[in-house]
Amino acid sequence: MLLSFVAQQPIQVGDAVAVSTTVSGQIIPANPSGLVSASVVGVAIDTVSAGGLCRVVSDSAASVYSSLSPGSSYYLSPSGGYVVNYATYVTEFYQLGVSSLYLTQLGIAVNQSSIRVNPSEPKLVVSGYL
Repeated sequence: MLLSFVAQQPIQVGDAVAVSTTVSGQIIPANPSGLVSASVVGVAIDTVSAGGLCRVVSDSAASVYSSLSPGSSYYLSPSGGYVVNYATYVTEFYQLGVSSLYLTQLGIAVNQSSIRVNPSEPKLVVSGYL
C-alpha cells in the first residue's frame, strides 16, 4: 500500500518513518528510543524537506535500497531512520552504549534492492540480552 504524508522533519528515501506525536498526521524518521517513535508505519520512497509531501510504502515491496541480502530480515537502526540487518543492529546497539532500545523488524529483502515492508510491533531489548 502506498500512502502520502506531510513530513514534519527532513526524510530521506529508504528511511523508516513513524507518525509524529506532536503534529497530527505528519511523519518523522522512526527512532528506537521510544515505543511510539519506534512504531514504524512504512518506508519512505521520496526524499523531502520538512513540510514536503512524502510517499510511504506500508505493506508492499519498497525498491529503494542496494546490496541487501535476499531472504534476510531488516530492522530499524539503533541510530534511527535507516534500515540494517540484525548483526548490524546488535553492533550499533552496543556502540551507542545504551541500556535499552526498541527492536522493530521492517521486513524481509526479496532481492538486492527491495524489502517486503511489513513492520512488526516494537520489542524492548535490554543490553546483554540481544
